[in-house]
Amino acid sequence: MDFIDDFKAILLEHYKPAEVGTITDLVTVVLQHYDVQPKQTGLVVYEQSDVELVQKFFVAKVTQGLAERTLARYRECLKTVLPSMNKHIKDITTNDIRAHLVKMKLRGCSERTMNNDRLVLSSFFGFLLKEGEITTNPVARIAKIKEPKKLKKPLTELQLETLKLNAGIREKAIIEFLYSTGCRVAEMVGLDLSDVDLEKGEAVVFGKGKKYRTVFLTPKCVLYIKNYLSTRTDKEPPLFVGQLKPHGRLNISSVGALLRDLGRKCGIEKVHPHRFRRTCATMALHRGMPIDQVRLMLGHESIETTTIYAEESMDVVKQSHAKYM
Repeated sequence: MDFIDDFKAILLEHYKPAEVGTITDLVTVVLQHYDVQPKQTGLVVYEQSDVELVQKFFVAKVTQGLAERTLARYRECLKTVLPSMNKHIKDITTNDIRAHLVKMKLRGCSERTMNNDRLVLSSFFGFLLKEGEITTNPVARIAKIKEPKKLKKPLTELQLETLKLNAGIREKAIIEFLYSTGCRVAEMVGLDLSDVDLEKGEAVVFGKGKKYRTVFLTPKCVLYIKNYLSTRTDKEPPLFVGQLKPHGRLNISSVGALLRDLGRKCGIEKVHPHRFRRTCATMALHRGMPIDQVRLMLGHESIETTTIYAEESMDVVKQSHAKYM
């Protein structure tokens, strides 16, 4: 099978036969000026130097303090993508990266998934460039893939109260803590009782970038936590623990599961930990909290990240427009 036959077979998966005929005719005319040769498909065996480049990259990332979840995502991407290109790492070109992204698109991968691969590969080859291992970064000329904007709605006040009304003592404390502080779930489950000062209504969390910050509890949150702690018979240090012995620290997946179950019970879709963080930010902006203070509350490095929630608050602009115009 020659190039045109291969090309036609791929086109037929996405276009009507009549359109395929027109496209292949045009390509045939253009190819009169080029000599297209089949690519050598013999398996390229990784050299020790390729393995060492990958290892060198991960040693640097661990030293920088990347989270284990991020490192795992990097490992999975490089383990899958690099061998699929059937080239030694130093021979990979921009066209190879583009071809990989096109194949992802044809497989139906989302723009976000494609961008994640692009980001990992850019980080990897950017590191090799800085280390003098390669002379150009093959990802440098590949722009970020435009992702469709999806409006992720916060919970309404009615939904929030419905969840609390149907929650158990521990779950009610978790909901109010996530909502009132805007914490990430990883920050919440990492808290010990010693990190929380209920008299001051404060807690010190260990957040992204391995930084500590102080978050603040509403009076309602303080009461819910005190009520929850009064029911505990264990002496374990975590703020939130499992209900069964040995009462270990709640983890991210456990919190996600109990909130999803509660959401289904209440007939509310997409109840998950991050939605309470989004609700906290959106309601704070609705009520007039300056965006830079919201940034500090959420622990964002850049205010650009916080503006996502400001964009989600456009219904307030609509209300003001109706009031003043």
